[in-house]
Amino acid sequence: MPDKPQQNGVAERLNRVLVEMARTMMQHKDVDQNLWADAIKTAVYIKNRVTSQALPVGKTPFELWTGKKPNVSHMRVFRSTCWVVLHKIHIDGKFGDKAAKAVF
Repeated sequence: MPDKPQQNGVAERLNRVLVEMARTMMQHKDVDQNLWADAIKTAVYIKNRVTSQALPVGKTPFELWTGKKPNVSHMRVFRSTCWVVLHKIHIDGKFGDKAAKAVF
């Protein structure tokens, strides 16, 4: 029935798990709440690449969907420091910085 979240137990539980994951990441790095959407996207990305009791042993949602094991070697800590390579037009002269410090 419309507007009855009690009938969507699985979906509501997943929403709660994702919000809790995002809240934990944001509190751990003391992030402003205006980045909640990025934290939720990160939580969904992680959730799709870890195993669950609801799935066959050792399988992830990503693996069941694509048939390939997920590669998680590129994952970093939420809100960690990173460097972004600048395009030539943004480099100031011959000795200008070729990268800018950013937040992942």
